[in-house]
Amino acid sequence: ADYGVDMYADVLFTTDNLIETNPSLVERFVRSTINGWSYALENESEAVNYILKYATSSNRDHESLMLRSSAPLIHTGTANLGSMDDIGWGKSQKMLNEQKLLEKQVDFEDLYTMRFINLIYNK
Repeated sequence: ADYGVDMYADVLFTTDNLIETNPSLVERFVRSTINGWSYALENESEAVNYILKYATSSNRDHESLMLRSSAPLIHTGTANLGSMDDIGWGKSQKMLNEQKLLEKQVDFEDLYTMRFINLIYNK
């Protein structure tokens, strides 16, 4: 964002059909993702142990540095972990339009929902 690239990354995707037919599955997946990131941010050493279990060619110092460096991007402290809004999507769309990577305007309401994040945070 400091250099003009301010957009959502690592976004979870699903289909409208899955949300309609199995909202419980979607909620559990989103809840697990949020809980996993929260736990990793609060328990760096244990999170790195899990990473090294699967990323066998990596090393502890590197993975610890990556997690610490990513933490402020994962949770900015200004909103609940996983939160999104029209302003954020608007910034992304503006940049993509300016770079000619997206040719037309898109209605944000058709692209994302806070339904499951709000359930997690009881809103």
